[in-house]
Amino acid sequence: MTYGAFTSADESRPGTRGRLGVMVPLARGVSLALTLAVMAMALAPVYWLHLRVRPGAYWGSRLFSTAVLRSLGVRVSLSGNSPLPGRALLIANHVSWLDILALMSVVDTSFLAKREVESWPFVGFMARLHRTIFVDRARRASVGGVNARIVERLRSGQRVLVFPEGTTTAGDGVAPFHRAHFAVLQTLAQSEPRIDTVVHPVALSYSGAHAAWTGDQSLLSHLLELLRSDDLECRIAFLEPDPVSADLDSRAMAKRVRQRIEQAVGGARDA
Repeated sequence: MTYGAFTSADESRPGTRGRLGVMVPLARGVSLALTLAVMAMALAPVYWLHLRVRPGAYWGSRLFSTAVLRSLGVRVSLSGNSPLPGRALLIANHVSWLDILALMSVVDTSFLAKREVESWPFVGFMARLHRTIFVDRARRASVGGVNARIVERLRSGQRVLVFPEGTTTAGDGVAPFHRAHFAVLQTLAQSEPRIDTVVHPVALSYSGAHAAWTGDQSLLSHLLELLRSDDLECRIAFLEPDPVSADLDSRAMAKRVRQRIEQAVGGARDA
């Protein structure tokens, strides 16, 4: 399936590591460095100025993420029900920092991300331009303020994507969901029942285990591993959305969405 600049991977395609040895990571590294340099000097200033006029425009983030993924040898394939225009809370499982780039390249949505991302070189800057909502996971008291910002975005007709596992996994399953941010759905359903809002589950899986970024591995070491490894396919499955009703139970919703994503991830892994 083709979507924008990406084409789904051919599963029979051999990896690059054995064919070209050290030349592949070197070429990828040079490509990534040049991409980031061009983005920093050319894209970022123009994008920043454009956002002063049109807040919520995502073309710069899409261009940035597409270019970085290409440099790393990551292809994106899509399946399922592409998100419709309008307010939606997208819920996805979390495997890697690549998830955000892959999703940014194909869907216009802001993200909920951990506070540490804001300090990452250049990525943090692009995340701020992308209107990312940052959450301090070490401070439970911050959840209320974060939820209020999510509600504000949804009320204005936007999408917000949340990774309710709260951490990355090895990609071989889906960790339990924290349901704290599902509470925004109850807030909307009870205060403004006439607002059409949907929950849109998103299942992420990868063609290689080296996509996973877990444990204490640093971002730099994982980046170097990607440069040295075979090409990757990131599979994004947009599942059937669930409408939000006034009698919504956030606990039941979190459980149902997790089960659907887990089933889809398992199906992609076994395919």
